Amino acid sequence: MLPGLYPTGKSLELDVSYKAISLMSTHGGTVECHCLMQVIRGAEACKPPCGQDAHNVLRQYRAQCSTSSKASVAVSGTDGETPVRRMLGVLQAIINGQQPDMRAVHKLHELIVAGDLSADRNIQDIITQDNDLDSDVGMNLIQLLGGSNDFYGTKRRRNSCTSASSNDSILSGRFKDAFMCGDSPSRASDTMQEEEGSSGEPSHLPNIATAPIPEVEAVLRTADHWHFDAFRLVEASQGYPLSTLGFWLMQQNRVAKEFKLEPSKLAKFLRRVEDGYNDTPYHSKAHAADVLQSMHTLLTLGGLASRMDDELIMLAGYLSAICHDLDHKGVNNDFLIKTSNPLAIQYNDLSPLENHHVSQTFRLLQRDDCGLLRHLSKDKLVRLRKLMIDMVLGTDMKQHCTIISRFQTVLQVKLHSHQMTTAGATPAAADGQAIKFEDPADRSMLLQMALKCADLGHLAAPWAVHQRWVAGLEEELFRQGDSEKQLHMLVSPLMDRTKGGITKSQVGFFDVVAMPLFRSWCAVLTDARPMLRAVEDNRRKWKTFEQSQSSK
Repeated sequence: MLPGLYPTGKSLELDVSYKAISLMSTHGGTVECHCLMQVIRGAEACKPPCGQDAHNVLRQYRAQCSTSSKASVAVSGTDGETPVRRMLGVLQAIINGQQPDMRAVHKLHELIVAGDLSADRNIQDIITQDNDLDSDVGMNLIQLLGGSNDFYGTKRRRNSCTSASSNDSILSGRFKDAFMCGDSPSRASDTMQEEEGSSGEPSHLPNIATAPIPEVEAVLRTADHWHFDAFRLVEASQGYPLSTLGFWLMQQNRVAKEFKLEPSKLAKFLRRVEDGYNDTPYHSKAHAADVLQSMHTLLTLGGLASRMDDELIMLAGYLSAICHDLDHKGVNNDFLIKTSNPLAIQYNDLSPLENHHVSQTFRLLQRDDCGLLRHLSKDKLVRLRKLMIDMVLGTDMKQHCTIISRFQTVLQVKLHSHQMTTAGATPAAADGQAIKFEDPADRSMLLQMALKCADLGHLAAPWAVHQRWVAGLEEELFRQGDSEKQLHMLVSPLMDRTKGGITKSQVGFFDVVAMPLFRSWCAVLTDARPMLRAVEDNRRKWKTFEQSQSSK
């Protein structure tokens, strides 16, 4: 034992219990009640004190251990990430003399008593154990969530090196009109390369500060409902859905007034951002407008803003949704990394797209004509910037499982702690409504979850609208597959237009990605359950569709 490493108190006992539980969580074994008692004693002895409420709860746990009929609990070994292994970080903090998070210690106790030490299975295990999933679908999900395609043990043949024929005008009819109508905006790269001190406006910059025309106003009225059609707003606004909706929401919800956002700078910022979205079939300004509306409903109808009780929440939520895919390249991070794209080089292969989106946002906010936040205090600017960075980086699907797992763990800890400290838990406490998120890290995590839900908000859209979004995403992925063929690369799963695309993977995507996300969210924000029900309804429709296709 190194001198000075531990605080005063039961350092040796805590060290022994920490190492014992660490080994058991990996290799399997038996957790005895006295090990938990050692953890509790070490937590009680650490400095600074834990607080009276925490000590009251610890005494309750001590009594439970003393009266428990179980002398030990069998633990199965696992190679995946488990709640216990995450909690070991908390115990390590105790060993190092840091202030412990007693709620996390309580959760550790709960998991040990219940014997549930492997609740979070490896995502690859979940996918590969689903016998109903097509192998291409499974590999696509594993790749999306950051796993290895080799897990399927399937050797995929390289596609023909001949370049595939690419239709420059894939979108047609209403689908094309929804994305392409109105004046053609400048490309994102052109917009971002303009001189930062420039105050000039694009010649086609409309005055969106004026009252909306009747057609636009009629669509904007639907922004306060769970069901929204961003394609209608594209058409009504003549190709400016994001700036129109963004300006209207910030005015209607008094965000602009509360933060003294100058109308002219707000309008210019929104149009600069809108021009920064490329003409891609999916990650476009229409998608940004759709995500913004979903974030708006989660903040208002879903009760997030009132739950957080923080003046910056609305502004951070709106700005992050508006800019979350700014200058998206129409390909995923894996493609940028494999092709050594400058963005991958710049950000060291770490979420290059998401880092680029948020970086471009703050570059715009530094411009003289877009500096709508310059009057905010330094403290507010620092907090707002951190919230926005955390939220946008959280949209990288490689972070999905980590964020969901952390959110579920924190939720369970808070529920358990609340029930232990409250005499007679109310129904609201049981469904998460009574749980408070006062810690800055917890608030940031909650906002990350909100933007993730909003980013997939079209899963809750009316069936016809949702299908159009899926068609756009499928076309964008096919275009990446075309590029991979032209570069003699292995075509990514479900991106070969000569084979089935993501339309054959929707049930798997709902089951592995969407349902855990929305169910976890609605366990805390129960007012958002209409969104969950809509997601479940679309999932059933995709299941019916897949069954009809398989029967042919």
